[in-house]
Amino acid sequence: MRRGLEASDNESDFRGRGLTLMQEKRQHAHVLIDWKRQDLLKEESYFKLEQIKRLLFYPGCRKKFILEYFNGIWGILDKPEKEKTDEDKENIIHSAHASFIHWMAVEGKTQENVSIGYWMLSRVYAVSKNGIESLKYAKKALDISEKENLNAFSKAYNYEAMARALKVLDEVSESNVMKEKAAEIASKVEDAEERKLIEDDLKTI
Repeated sequence: MRRGLEASDNESDFRGRGLTLMQEKRQHAHVLIDWKRQDLLKEESYFKLEQIKRLLFYPGCRKKFILEYFNGIWGILDKPEKEKTDEDKENIIHSAHASFIHWMAVEGKTQENVSIGYWMLSRVYAVSKNGIESLKYAKKALDISEKENLNAFSKAYNYEAMARALKVLDEVSESNVMKEKAAEIASKVEDAEERKLIEDDLKTI
């Protein structure tokens, strides 16, 4: 094939020659189309699309996404502060919002789930030094834990979120009040590992 092309690579070979079409160009109206088959293909495509949508919005699938987002967020939060890049901070904000949207669509979600979602939003904004947004979501999380009388673990962490957001805003005295409140509630958490988690996080504020 290559030899043939090389042999013909000369302008004189094609000079004065043209290409002849074997058939005349057809008008669009004369092109034969099997419209019934096209309709069947369209219906099949829509059916497949609906199946994909059902899969994506299936509660089990949503929960899988939520876990993946949470794991991704923690992978960045666990990095030393100096190693967190601007891209990391932007990504965890997007992931936290995506996770929250999925939680809102899950049937059977609890108010504790919603509270945790707000807490996570508060944390990622605090890490990104956006105190205003961090405080906004911390307040939402705390409101739920107070109204719904959530367990001590959730309440303590929501006060921790308040303390962290206020610290970012340089409201040191108010932050300390919330931090003390969080420590007080944390002392009532029965599970030793959960209690230590809160106490360790409070030390980072």
